[in-house]
Amino acid sequence: MGSAGTHVARNLFSYLQRRLRARGPVASLKTVVFGGVESAAMVYDDQPIVDYLRRIDEHRVMGALTISGDERIYFFELERVNEP
Repeated sequence: MGSAGTHVARNLFSYLQRRLRARGPVASLKTVVFGGVESAAMVYDDQPIVDYLRRIDEHRVMGALTISGDERIYFFELERVNEP
């Protein structure tokens, strides 16, 4: 992609960032029981999604994403990255 294409992509990304930016609260953190264990939960305001979070160690958190009406559970792991 040439410099003109890069410029267009940069402008598009900047536009999308402004349009998608949250205005006001979009989720709340709560303590809930998930799988029989007390966990942190991020409950999204306008989405049928709840992320349940548990600490693995000082640098990693395990997550389980649930969607209301869907029996599946989506697992993920977050890892802290220390910038130099």
